[in-house]
Amino acid sequence: MEGYMESPPPLVLRLGERVPSLVSDVFEGKGYVEYDEDSPPEGQMWHVFWKAGRFKPSEYSEANAVQRVNHFPKTTGITKKDCLLRNLRRMRAIHGNVFNFFPESYILPTEYPTLVRKCESMSTDEKPIWILKPTDSSQGRKIFIIRDLSEISYGHFAASMTADLCDDRPPPDPLRDPKVDDKGRAIATDLDMSTTLKMLKARLHKTVTPCVKFTEMHIVQRYIDRPLCFHGYKLDLRIYVLLLSAQPLRLYCYRDCLVRFATQKYDMSDLDNSYAHLTNTSINKNSASYSTVKEGIKAGCKWSLHQFLREHPDHALSSPLLWERIKAIISLTMLSIAASVPDNGGCFELLGYDVMIDDSLRPWLLEVNCSPALGVECTADREVKEPLIADLCDILAFQRGGGGAASLPAGGGARAAKARGWPGASSSSDEGSTRTTKRAGSEEAFARVLFARREAMAAAERVAHVPSTVGGYELIFPFNAITKRLAESISGNEPAAVAEIRAELQRTATAHGGAPEAAESASGGSGEAARAARGATTSRGGGGSGRSSDGAVMSSSFRAGVNACVHRGSARTADAAGLPTLASSVQRSRQRSRSREQQNSGGRAV
Repeated sequence: MEGYMESPPPLVLRLGERVPSLVSDVFEGKGYVEYDEDSPPEGQMWHVFWKAGRFKPSEYSEANAVQRVNHFPKTTGITKKDCLLRNLRRMRAIHGNVFNFFPESYILPTEYPTLVRKCESMSTDEKPIWILKPTDSSQGRKIFIIRDLSEISYGHFAASMTADLCDDRPPPDPLRDPKVDDKGRAIATDLDMSTTLKMLKARLHKTVTPCVKFTEMHIVQRYIDRPLCFHGYKLDLRIYVLLLSAQPLRLYCYRDCLVRFATQKYDMSDLDNSYAHLTNTSINKNSASYSTVKEGIKAGCKWSLHQFLREHPDHALSSPLLWERIKAIISLTMLSIAASVPDNGGCFELLGYDVMIDDSLRPWLLEVNCSPALGVECTADREVKEPLIADLCDILAFQRGGGGAASLPAGGGARAAKARGWPGASSSSDEGSTRTTKRAGSEEAFARVLFARREAMAAAERVAHVPSTVGGYELIFPFNAITKRLAESISGNEPAAVAEIRAELQRTATAHGGAPEAAESASGGSGEAARAARGATTSRGGGGSGRSSDGAVMSSSFRAGVNACVHRGSARTADAAGLPTLASSVQRSRQRSRSREQQNSGGRAV
């Protein structure tokens, strides 16, 4: 029929193993259809590939602006606990106390002697409590707390790792108790949580040797023994962060998050009670008090932040200054790896930041999760995670823009390049002829490099069109015109970006009625300064202009800077407008720090 236009083909979602059903449900509600792995239609391509685990290098290389994958390569630099520790140590050595938001930690067994020397140099009253966890584990598995280093056996580490390398251990006895190994030592299992809890108690009484698999690397971390509590229950935050692009760096934070509670009252005299010291849902759902109505937190162990602030508007979690510190922690953590993360325009990643807040309202980063749990176990899960995924779909739609996936032929990759007419997209017959000479091969290699550069430029242009706020997502880096220019190439601009974040923290502390040094609580400052900042923010009743009507914590000054950043145009426009150069911005930041040190005789600059 004349004038009839065929509707574009639907978008296709490809799912890996162990992906929660909520992901497919939300994507299907946005118009996606699921990719059939067994019998895919001829010529059908997928547009989003979502996996719970990591992708193969070949899968990363095939990703492009048309076919997106939900992980970046090399983000293990912050999602593995030992790598995160190494990167934050390196950044702290370069940039100073602004990176003092990670508890004192050591990697076992390699740094066990260092840990021993550290503890021996402390007096008996100073010796802290430590929490041990595997470097590459999640959901609270195999975590335990110790008071004394005598409960850690370096010999068990060495013996177990040597046995694994030699693979000369005798076969296990099929008749023995599976909860006890060949030498009678108690061990923890992944499936039996009650056994794990019994082993924790046994460790503290020193009746058995350690209950973890010492063939795994562990991190030992100073325990935060004065956490922020609610009606006596320990709490922490699971914050969702979207890395939309690494080059240029675009980082979004979801304004709602999960407030997770322990299910028994916090008690430092009872370290073997994991239900009082750990907030992981996978552990607390086994507690006898999980389903009972508890003071303040009711049944269960999770709330959405929006719901929590609606019912408790004066709580310390409503402090705008606290959330600016948390945003700074998120950005600074990402800056530690941003320059090393390759970006071909075909990746995005949803990360889960676990943040603990102490009683002086100082946030601490505990860990970063590469595949945060998206399953639904309670009302709070659905209230947070369903719009979280739906808004992510909308962000991906902004990136596709008018020339979306439907305008390119099936297959993506080289076919997409050929459709655009870019170099390096020759047919198979052409490739055979060009490889006949060395010169032709060099030209082809150059064409492919040119094509990759143009792809990256096109991806950066698409990212620039994504608004600063999409649903519940808020752009937190870049947050002004200077950081927008720096974000175009973090490599080499890292010091200036850190200086801008530091200066923004100081401006926010001043704007909310606190002294500039109050921002030290995000970077190793004193607890007294943090308490003063908490008093300044909560004295307004907790429901001031820093929080939107639906309970989302926002900073009006920070939001204004974000909106101005996104709608101001390209970096060339910024240069034409006479913005400061990179060197001058760093120099001004240092001058501000020195002047603050002189004005505040006893204080430390951030």
